[in-house]
Amino acid sequence: MFLYNRSRRVVPLPLGVWILLGVYLDVWSHNPRTAAESFFNPWHAILYSGWLVTALWVIWPLARALREDHRPAAGAVDVLSVAGVLTFAMGGMTDMLWHTAFGIELGFAVMLSPPHILVGVGIILIVSGPFRGAWASTGGGENVPTLRAFLPAVLSLALATSILGLAATSLWGFSHADFMRIGSFEHVAAEFAPTVRGRYQLQELLYQRSVGNIVVTNLVLLAPVFVMLRRWRLPFGAITVFLTLTTMLVAIPAGVSLLIMLFVSLTTGLVADWLVGMLGLSPHQIRSLRMFAAVVPVVLWGLYMAAVHVLWGVAWPPTVWGGALLWASGSGLLLSIVAAPGDFPAQAPAR
Repeated sequence: MFLYNRSRRVVPLPLGVWILLGVYLDVWSHNPRTAAESFFNPWHAILYSGWLVTALWVIWPLARALREDHRPAAGAVDVLSVAGVLTFAMGGMTDMLWHTAFGIELGFAVMLSPPHILVGVGIILIVSGPFRGAWASTGGGENVPTLRAFLPAVLSLALATSILGLAATSLWGFSHADFMRIGSFEHVAAEFAPTVRGRYQLQELLYQRSVGNIVVTNLVLLAPVFVMLRRWRLPFGAITVFLTLTTMLVAIPAGVSLLIMLFVSLTTGLVADWLVGMLGLSPHQIRSLRMFAAVVPVVLWGLYMAAVHVLWGVAWPPTVWGGALLWASGSGLLLSIVAAPGDFPAQAPAR
């Protein structure tokens, strides 16, 4: 049963979408064709107006309590959301000075800018508020919410994870179809590596980068799922909503085919939800959790490679694509060991 205030779990979601829209437009503006020449531009206006409204919403309960000279009621003030608002403000002010001193970043440098990292951390703290509220206020017992009651928490977690995925766009495994499909390597090599040695080095670099990005993306998507599984018996559809929303949000700035991403994430989510119900997953079902962790990544990346193969053909030899699937499965298994190392020890009887 969810006990936390309804407005506190619903209102931050549209505010988070407002901020996220500003982030996406700002990222879009940081490219050579559309680069803004000043910090003061329409994209920043959308982003910072969203932050301002969110700041008023988050800080108002605290300000009201201080004005009335009493301590705020338990749970009325989300401390981490307040910290997120302040971190965002610090990043925003620093960003203005940074742009003035060093100009507008382009390409991968956008994700490495210290002010942008501060802004990203602030947004994650803000939009994850409903999820933290659900974590703190769920009643005891089996913790089996309905999908409708659990939806704000799932949406909150998906928005927060999408910000992390956006920051890691260059490490996003689904953005490498161009280097996986038939003919793509030859086109790149003809321009950048015309020699035999250059072609070999470029091929090795692309294999390493692509497989490494698959593992990174796998961990980014699975870690939140294991966090949810440690706390709740998830209703059918929860993982589907999380995977589909997160991957679709990241696909837009990453340049990934939305049709492929919808097929892959939706199908994988349904399989994962089915496994949760069939295996009766919970933190106490260690063997089932290990099986889930090993199987879901194979489904996710196997479907993605199958979609690329149907549309364009996969140029990778079996050693590479087979090894990539095993690396994804192994990283998921390792993550499950970190999330749930083993059975909970039995408590010693009180003396």
